Amino acid sequence: MTSPGDQYSPQLSPDRAWLLYVEQDAEPGKVTTNARLMRMSVTGGRAEKVLDIQGTATFLTPQATGSSPVLCELQSGSVVFTAFDPVRGRGRELSRAEGHEPPVWGLSPDGSTITI
Repeated sequence: MTSPGDQYSPQLSPDRAWLLYVEQDAEPGKVTTNARLMRMSVTGGRAEKVLDIQGTATFLTPQATGSSPVLCELQSGSVVFTAFDPVRGRGRELSRAEGHEPPVWGLSPDGSTITI
């Protein structure tokens, strides 16, 4: 993975076909919150954007094939958990709670339960 920005949090998709990671713009001397969730085939090739991220976000991928990865974002005083598909992008909102800080959270192996 190469780009002018920073890349972090690499994880395999549940079907093991994609390497998912966050790419954030990096400009010397500037703080930016422009970030994207990216995917790259495990066989190589060009990286592609899955979805745009606003603010601070993390994601986790369940171990079970057929389960959806989950994105956790801070949005206007709320912590929002959203399912997403590595190919189709953002899915349905799963849960929302008040919060101004990124929580420490986890995802069950089958993707059915979020823990905070």
